[in-house]
Amino acid sequence: MTLTFTDQKKQKISLMVLAILHLVGMVGLLSPFKPWIMALTPVHLILCSILLLWGVGFKSPAFKWWFVLVVLIGYGVEVAGVKTGLIFGQYHYGETLGFKIFDVPVIIGLNWFLVSYGAYSLVSRLKSSTWVKVVLASLLCVGLDVLIEPVAINLDYWQWENGIPIRNYIGWFGVSLIIQILAFMAVKQPIKPHPLAVGVYFIQLAFFLLLNLFAL
Repeated sequence: MTLTFTDQKKQKISLMVLAILHLVGMVGLLSPFKPWIMALTPVHLILCSILLLWGVGFKSPAFKWWFVLVVLIGYGVEVAGVKTGLIFGQYHYGETLGFKIFDVPVIIGLNWFLVSYGAYSLVSRLKSSTWVKVVLASLLCVGLDVLIEPVAINLDYWQWENGIPIRNYIGWFGVSLIIQILAFMAVKQPIKPHPLAVGVYFIQLAFFLLLNLFAL
């Protein structure tokens, strides 16, 4: 007997597993098992990306190219940021996010993808001009980073030399703007929004918001 999954079933399974992963992660980070949960952060990020791609289907050539570009752009700007301090300010990565090349975790591009696709999917159906949606999606990315930063510092994702500078959020907006322009404008077939990506955005939002409220 062959087990088959409809698109709707795949989306439900992906969303449920993603929610469970974040819930377990949040509880674990607030428990004595925090060091072990922190060590699993790279695995968590990879699993979240795989589940989202599986739930979405990952069939469109335009989406595949956009995914690759976002991952490469995300990693590339982080390398430039760490090496020069010009994009986000002076910071360096800790050990929590795993294996690094050029002092940047190789999986960091996946975080840019998760955040960017969620923001894109959230605003894409608004009845506004493309440029308004590009700006709104970029602001949503920055808004999530505002919640991520305190948690990231505490969990040694990265550390700032002299506190979190305003330049970081300006840099996030600029990079997000490029990524959103690629999604909305710079491909022959616009990237299709997906409700699962919206779900992932709100799961991440709740995850980091609650960890901030619990003063992790």
